[in-house]
Amino acid sequence: MARNLSFLGGAVVLGMVACGGPSNDDLLSHDRGGGAGAGAPPSTGGSGTGGASVASGGDSSSGGSSGTGTGGTAGAGGESGSAGDSGIGEGGAVATGGMGGGKATGGTAGTGMGGKASSGAGGTSGGTGGKASGGGAAGAGGKAGGGTAGMSTGGKSGGQGGAGGGGAPTAGAAGAATCTGKCDANAECRVTGNTAACVCKDGFVGNGRSCARPISCRELHEASPSLASGAYALKPSGANAEFNAYCEMTAEGGGWTLVLNDGPAFTPGTQGANMQCFRQDCTSLAYSTVPIVSDVMLDVRDGAIVANNYLARVIVTGVASGTRNHTVRELFTDGPHYLEQENNSNLVVRLTGTGTCTDSLPSDFAALVCNTCTGANCSVPVLTFGDNPDCIDNPSYVFAIGGSQSYSEAWSNCAGWPQTPDIGDFNYYPDNFRVWVR
Repeated sequence: MARNLSFLGGAVVLGMVACGGPSNDDLLSHDRGGGAGAGAPPSTGGSGTGGASVASGGDSSSGGSSGTGTGGTAGAGGESGSAGDSGIGEGGAVATGGMGGGKATGGTAGTGMGGKASSGAGGTSGGTGGKASGGGAAGAGGKAGGGTAGMSTGGKSGGQGGAGGGGAPTAGAAGAATCTGKCDANAECRVTGNTAACVCKDGFVGNGRSCARPISCRELHEASPSLASGAYALKPSGANAEFNAYCEMTAEGGGWTLVLNDGPAFTPGTQGANMQCFRQDCTSLAYSTVPIVSDVMLDVRDGAIVANNYLARVIVTGVASGTRNHTVRELFTDGPHYLEQENNSNLVVRLTGTGTCTDSLPSDFAALVCNTCTGANCSVPVLTFGDNPDCIDNPSYVFAIGGSQSYSEAWSNCAGWPQTPDIGDFNYYPDNFRVWVR
């Protein structure tokens, strides 16, 4: 059987990837009264709690023809006696209020000034100012909250209350954040700090108002990058119902959908089944329903591929534009469709063993994946899905995976995968392929 392997170049060996009161009016009367006697002493009131009071002058006797009577000194706190009339004289001096605000009433003066009030310590109220001739009624002192009591000097005076310290406003407790509107049946309202949002549950993708099963492991990985590798439910547009597929979420950037894992008995025309195919020979429904968006990954070995026991892993990042948006089934049965660029610059091989790429892989497959070239016009053979080779011996040969001389020229060979038995004693392609897409 004629064979032409003109591109068996040098091997490329790549390592295995194992948050106040108003102001004082000061209205003073100058009417003279009669002679005055000494003012009577005021009664002493009981002490009360808290603030200073301003007491009025004590009782004075009726005014005489002469003499200046001085009002008595008011006692601390309690009801003070009424002051008597005086001739020409001042009202008694008012003592500083003690503890407990007493109410004092100023006496009526003949010709005289109202009693002088000394400053009281801040308390509940300032005392009532004395009634002065010609003066109006004294105003009641304001409530002092720890402030200075008002002073009254005859006339209309209001005690100046100190300003009470207002309490700091207390903000009401905020209610728990809730989602506005209705979340999708496959979503839940998640609260983060003061915000709430509808979020799709694990295994679903969407905006929280609309959630669905992902169409591929790539879409699921993009929505939830921290998911571990394993089986997940997918629902591609080409599938009648959701099914479980195996997703590789960490290796080579993650987001890979396993579409098949099979040996020489593989039939390209199958639709596949609801199976994971990570540890056994089988073809997943993903084979006929999940399209390639950008990348392809091939695990190869002569024998069953179980978990990570493959001999080599070939990663093609950014397959040829004509190969994208097709399922592997479409590509395998309607070729040719090319994978890597014609100089193999977007292809990487990971070996699990210690041998070189060329020595580790079957000859024709090694020629396709182990060689690179540089230069504007260089090219090496490229991996081809749905290979229809220029095979003189049997023009009807079509292989699921094969190779081409370039995008425009078939490779003159008669080998590919699957092929049973191997041609003569030669091994041109690995017996088992496990295919991933994203």
